Amino acid sequence: MIVNVSDLFDAMHDMVSIAHARFGLADDSEPSLSDFADQLEIDLFLPACARRVATIARRDVDPDEVGAMIRLRDQDGGIRAGAAGRYHSHGFDGHDEHGGVANEVLAANLLPRSRSEVELVVEVS
Repeated sequence: MIVNVSDLFDAMHDMVSIAHARFGLADDSEPSLSDFADQLEIDLFLPACARRVATIARRDVDPDEVGAMIRLRDQDGGIRAGAAGRYHSHGFDGHDEHGGVANEVLAANLLPRSRSEVELVVEVS
């Protein structure tokens, strides 16, 4: 079963963007923007993904384990294997054309891909 969590990822991106714009979080701030994004991922995004899996797939998944189950699905429907558990907020390190936080995910080769090109899904067996 496939559970889409793209909207949860986009919501996390929105929060990181707000922290960057309103609170001035950046690479050299305390906390840094990447530390803030990592903490949001741990405290909010991954637990939300686990809750969604429990609701849709009727399977309890520990938030600490759900990150390794997340995959990227291309527009053609193909699921991409690779750096599971490492896609998430690490893609927010780039900046968009306006100096904001780019909504990107890291692909298996750890190169950023625009979130608009892929969906984040949890593969549940």
